[in-house]
Amino acid sequence: MANSDPAESLAERAARLIGGAIVRGDLAPGAVLPVEAELARAHGVSRTVVREAVKILAAKGFLRTNRRGGTTVLPMRRWNLLDARVLDWALADGGREAVLAEIAQLRAVVMPEIAASAARHATATAMLRLMEACDVIERWAADPEHALEAEIAFHQGLFDAAGNRIAGSLLPAFAAFIRARPAANGQDAAYRVVADAVRDRDSAAARRAMAALVAAGDLGTGAAVPRIRVRAGRRELAVAAAT
Repeated sequence: MANSDPAESLAERAARLIGGAIVRGDLAPGAVLPVEAELARAHGVSRTVVREAVKILAAKGFLRTNRRGGTTVLPMRRWNLLDARVLDWALADGGREAVLAEIAQLRAVVMPEIAASAARHATATAMLRLMEACDVIERWAADPEHALEAEIAFHQGLFDAAGNRIAGSLLPAFAAFIRARPAANGQDAAYRVVADAVRDRDSAAARRAMAALVAAGDLGTGAAVPRIRVRAGRRELAVAAAT
């Protein structure tokens, strides 16, 4: 289970603990939660705190409350898996690798099209922010922790440049994935290729570059490594099998 955040409230802590039990399967779908008094004793909090925790979990799709039937655990298909805290709980327990693999698959489908859309729709300000994000990625290339946050900022910049607010709701999931995987070498140059294609309004090149970048970095397996090639005077990102 993830470590407690000093800033979280008692209700948030209780929600994290109960939510973690649901994620692990200790509380299976269809199970009825113990009564408030029992939960309060188990977690060392008041019944008011338990009620607030249940409200938090119900809002995330974990629980359904019914005065007559009690509070019931809902199946995973009802969970808000794009919620940052739900992702944290899922990644903290046994299903971590499966969750990361599913996010990686989604990222591989979505991000190339977001890059292409950004090339078509980005404003001058959005392009400038992408270039600035690349500068930060390059500056922190030798510092994995800062580099990962810069990569997340680049993804945010691409979503903003594309102007698709619904797609932008995927950012917490992609951010969780980026933070969870090992840093991949050479990604700084790869991000610059994507940004250059967006700046040049070349949606096809942006799509290719982002697809190659995602393939090179997914799960940090080392199965592929990025390299730069020149095609008709343009830098492009290619993926070569690791040796």
